[in-house]
Amino acid sequence: MGHEEMLILLWALQADGVSTTTWKAKNNDESEKNRRRIMDGHRAIACIHPLASMPPIITVTSSSSDQAKAAVTLGYLLDRLNCKYAFIGGFAWYLLGSTRPTQISLHVLVDTKDCDLLDLRERLMEFDEHFASSGIKLYYVKVAISELIGNLRDRQLLYASKENVLIETLQAGRLGLPSVPEPKYFVEQESGQTIPILHPSVLILTKMKRWAHSCESTFPKTVLKNASDQADLEFMIVWLAANDMQIEFELYQGKTKEQLLDIVRVFRNRFIGNTELMADLESIMKPADWELLIVGT
Repeated sequence: MGHEEMLILLWALQADGVSTTTWKAKNNDESEKNRRRIMDGHRAIACIHPLASMPPIITVTSSSSDQAKAAVTLGYLLDRLNCKYAFIGGFAWYLLGSTRPTQISLHVLVDTKDCDLLDLRERLMEFDEHFASSGIKLYYVKVAISELIGNLRDRQLLYASKENVLIETLQAGRLGLPSVPEPKYFVEQESGQTIPILHPSVLILTKMKRWAHSCESTFPKTVLKNASDQADLEFMIVWLAANDMQIEFELYQGKTKEQLLDIVRVFRNRFIGNTELMADLESIMKPADWELLIVGT
């Protein structure tokens, strides 16, 4: 086995989560020969470059502008495939004017009633070579394919690119998300193109649901995430009030109004001492809904 072949083998093993020890154990009949090959491979890699022995890394960008470009392309293809969708998560907040750093991945809620997620990803890659996958993850490769060396695909394409957008395709109705990606709110870009997000009057409930689920956690990472979600919720409350919109509980398909009110009630009880925030919260709720919220406290 040549040095170049060994390099490829080691990278493939490590990228797939297979240690060289495990690989050797599976080949007991040639264990000593394999050990020597692995050692030779490591020495060869070290000679090529001091960092070459490290497994390749897929670089992911959190640039909002890159995510917007990926969203426009993805949306165009999903429309061609007659697949209902809406963007959610930090990217949706960014489109509404939030200046908080966006999440590292682009979240899109997809109605899979008439399509399978894995099949959908395959079709996206067939339609546009800017899309590539690694395992169950889907990426948008920003750079032009002609700029990359050779006919690279999937992992090799992702390793070669330094500006990949990670796309999280979320199935509608799963993880407590709305059972359909509706209603939608269209945000116009400077280019004149529009990007559909889940309507803010419903979108706020997706974030509040996640926050309420873990707001009592003391785990450091969760505490940080909750603080981030809280900032997003405060932004959305102010945004809805400024745009004369209210929370539309009935439009959140897949959850009952009572379940959703319970989630908002947790938020109100936690921040009831913040009179300004509570005044804004009341202003984005219909009087009858606010009364139901208070009665259940």
